[in-house]
Parts: sequence; structure tokens; C-alpha cells
Amino acid sequence: MKMVMVYIAAVSLASSAGLVGADTPRMGGPMKHIMVTYDDMMQTLMAHVDDSVPTPELKNYGETYDAPADVLNGTWYNAQYGWMIEGFWAPPGSSQLWIEQVSATPGLAVYSGGTMMHMGTFTPICGTDGSRPAFTWSGSMLHNWYAVTRGGPFSATYRVYFGDVNGVPLEGYGAGEVTLNWISTAPDCPADMVEPWGVLDFFDVQAFLGAFSAGLPEADLVEPFGVFDFFDVQAFLNSFSAGCP
Repeated sequence: MKMVMVYIAAVSLASSAGLVGADTPRMGGPMKHIMVTYDDMMQTLMAHVDDSVPTPELKNYGETYDAPADVLNGTWYNAQYGWMIEGFWAPPGSSQLWIEQVSATPGLAVYSGGTMMHMGTFTPICGTDGSRPAFTWSGSMLHNWYAVTRGGPFSATYRVYFGDVNGVPLEGYGAGEVTLNWISTAPDCPADMVEPWGVLDFFDVQAFLGAFSAGLPEADLVEPFGVFDFFDVQAFLNSFSAGCP
């Protein structure tokens, strides 16, 4: 009997050690809901963000995650934003609820999440790794994972609409639009302008020159902001020479 108890205790300790050793991705802070409602009279969807929670920070916790969460390894990430239905309504007819990423700061990756009780599949969505920009949403609370590899502010604009099984918008119904914002705590590397992130090469130089010629904000690196001059070029060259952290 004593040997049996020792065996059970050993198995229990081994299991506990395994659980402690396995890192679990973190939400990053309190839930910040994106409320989606439907105006039946206007036949339009509307979406708004809960402003009572501060702008989420994309963080790296120095942890390593097992598959499928390993897509977050080496990134600064966050999952505070949660899509949520407001009120009692359902998509009309046989239509489905779709969420489409309309635009986003370059370098923002998005992976499918869950309710946080179930963390999701971590499948690339919203254009990440060549995925389609839109995905279907069941209406259950949904916390997707957003990840970056560099510093700076990030944002993404989403459109919520009724569509058929292929994502074609339902005629006669309006869509809701909402913009999400994040702050990345990653070390900034202004010379790393295009993929592959973390690698400085000819394509970053080409992207900077193109942005500088077009007067785009990503090439306006130092004061006076709004003026594109030698000092912006110098800042880019210094960052390129120093390399990314």
C-alpha cells in the first residue's frame, strides 16, 4: 500500500511539473470589448469599442509556447480585444456574420482565438500569411491574437457585415466599421519597413526611398515632423547600420 501511495504521489508531482513548465499565452490585461449591434429599422450593423479600458499593449513575456500557440513565440502580442454581440438578434435568413480587416498597420499579424476558456486554433486570419481578409463569426465572444515583431503604434480597421457562405455582402443591409489600436513595447527599428520583419535588406531601403518620395508618415522619422529632409535620411541610415534588436 505504501509503495502504491508513493507511486501515485510521484505521478502527481510529475504531472504538476509538466503543467507548470508549459507556458500559456496571456491575454495581456482586462477584456476590452468590441460591441456589435444590429438596428432592425435601419437594417444596419454597428460596432463600437469599450473606451473604459486603456489601449492594449503588445508585450513579449520571454516565454515559449507549444504548437499551435508557437506562432506567438518571439513576438509582442495581445488578446484583450473581444468581439461581443450586444442585444438579441440574429443574421437575417440564411446569411452569416462576417468580420473583414479593411486596413492595418504593416507588420500586424492576426491569429484566430476563442473565448479565453478555449484559446482558439491560432490559425492565420485577416490577411496574415496569405489568408483571406474576412472570416465568419458565430457571435460568441471572440478574442483573437494580435502579434508584432517591432515597436510603435499599431491599428486595424474592421468591417462587420451580413454575407452569404462565400462572404459576399447581403444586399440592402449596412455594415458596421470599427478601428482597434495597440501600443507595441517592442524595441523600435524604423529601418525595418517591410517583410521579412527583423531582417534589414535592399527591400527596406527601397521601401524607405519610396515612402520618402511620396511623403508618407513612415519615412518621417525625426523632428520636425511633417518635413522630409536630410535628417530623416540620416535617421534611417543610422537605424539600418545599427541593425534591429
